[in-house]
Amino acid sequence: SKVDIPYMGNEHYTGKASTHNHPSGSVEPSTEDIDLTRQLLKGALLLNIPLLDHVILGNGNFQSLREITTLWDEYPQGDI
Repeated sequence: SKVDIPYMGNEHYTGKASTHNHPSGSVEPSTEDIDLTRQLLKGALLLNIPLLDHVILGNGNFQSLREITTLWDEYPQGDI
């Protein structure tokens, strides 16, 4: 989903966020989730469109990969 965040007056900062669900209800990221997030971060750098987060949804809960991994430190997005 696209995220449009206002800052510094009338200008806007645009980035992307990725979400997906785990039908099992677990919001713990799998190895594949981590690998996909790494690929998304690399692609975001190439396109100059920051990936703000990758969120896993399940059973009414959610988990932000940005909060629990160091991937954004490894692939800085230049975002807020």
